[in-house]
Amino acid sequence: MTVSSTSDFILNRNQILYAVLRKVTGDRNGWDAEEITNAAQALNLVVKALQNHSVLLWTTEWTTKTLTASSEVTGSDGLNYTCRRSHTAASTNKPVTGADWTTYWEQSGTGGIAWVDTTAYTSIGDFTLASDIIGIQTAFQRTAGNTSDNPIEITSWLNYMAIPDKHQTGVPQKVSYKYDLNGISRGYLWPQPENTDYVIHLETVRRLRDFDQDSDTPDFPSRWFEYLIYQTSYRLAPEYNISSAARQMLKQDATECFMLARKMEFEKTDDDFIEPI
Repeated sequence: MTVSSTSDFILNRNQILYAVLRKVTGDRNGWDAEEITNAAQALNLVVKALQNHSVLLWTTEWTTKTLTASSEVTGSDGLNYTCRRSHTAASTNKPVTGADWTTYWEQSGTGGIAWVDTTAYTSIGDFTLASDIIGIQTAFQRTAGNTSDNPIEITSWLNYMAIPDKHQTGVPQKVSYKYDLNGISRGYLWPQPENTDYVIHLETVRRLRDFDQDSDTPDFPSRWFEYLIYQTSYRLAPEYNISSAARQMLKQDATECFMLARKMEFEKTDDDFIEPI
C-alpha cells in the first residue's frame, strides 16, 4: 500500500455546486446554466452568513499603521486650528464659519497655511483601512525603534462617541472602528497620539472572498467544505420540492458539520500540543 505524500485536497466552486445539486436533484449531471447560477448564489449567501456567526476562519490579517502628523491651518480669524478628524475640505467644515467645523478642527497648533476648499486634511488620530476590512480584533502600539508592545483596548463606536474629550492627546489607549456602505473603513484612536512615533499594530477581520468563477476555491479551511455543501443544499431544497423530512435531515447534517468545524476553529494553545503520556 502506498501512502499519499500530500494533504492539499480542495474543492473549487463548481465541484461544491455539483455536490449540492446531486443532493437536491438526485441526478449526477445534466444541470442547466440557470441551476448552476442559482446554486452559486445560494452558496455565496451561505458564505456571507458565516461571518454573522462570528466565524473568522482565515480572514484575520495583521496590519501595521504608521501615523501622519495632523494638518494645521490658519483660520479667517487669524487663529491656528489642528485637524482632529481626517476629511476633504468643504464649506461645512471650514474652521470658524462652517456649520460643523468643530467635528473636524480644534483651535490649537503652532501655525499653518490658509484653509483651502477640496483639500484633503489629515488627523493623526485616525487612519484608513482596506475596504474589505470589517472589524478589528486585537491591537497594540509600539513606539518606533522600540520592541516593547503596549496593548490598545478595542472599544465600540458607541463607546468612542461617548468619550467626553475626543481631542485629548497622549499615549493611544483605545481604538474604535467604523465602516460605511461606501466601502470606507477607518480606525479612530483615543487619546489622539501626541506624536508620530507610535506604530499601531492591528489584527483585522476582512470579508470572506466570494465564489465568482467556476474554479474559485474556498477562502477558508477544508473542514468547512461539508458544511457548505449541506447548508447550501438546505437553502435550495424548497426550490426542488424536497420533502420537509428530507429538508430537516439536511438541516441537521449542516448543523452537525457547523458545530464540528466551529469547534476546531479556535486558536490552539501550547497545552493543546502536549504529547500524551
